[in-house]
Amino acid sequence: MARELARALDYTEWRNFERVLDKAMIACVNSGRESTHDFVDINKIVDAGTASKPVNDYELSRYACYLVVQNGDPRKEAIANLFRISKQPKGLSVTPWILPLMLGE
Repeated sequence: MARELARALDYTEWRNFERVLDKAMIACVNSGRESTHDFVDINKIVDAGTASKPVNDYELSRYACYLVVQNGDPRKEAIANLFRISKQPKGLSVTPWILPLMLGE
C-alpha cells in the first residue's frame, strides 16, 4: 500500500507523498504502461478517534514502487540509502533487493 511505503520513505504528510505518486504515475504512462494497472486506487477505512473515516490509498506493483522511489525526494535519508552510485554507464540504480524488504514481501 502506498501509505505504508510513504512511512517507510519518511514522508510524514500524505499530501507531500501524493505529489511523488503523481510524478510516478506520469513516468509510468511515459514508459508506455497503463498507470491504473500499477497504481490501483483503493479506499480504506481508518479509525479517527471515536469515528471511522475513508482515506485514499493505492495498491502498488513492484514497478510502481520503483517509480515512486525514483521520483521521491533524494534528500530523505531512506530514499538516499536505496540508491548507490553504479560504475556502469547507467548512473544511479536502485539496490534491487531492498524494495521487497521495505514492503515486507
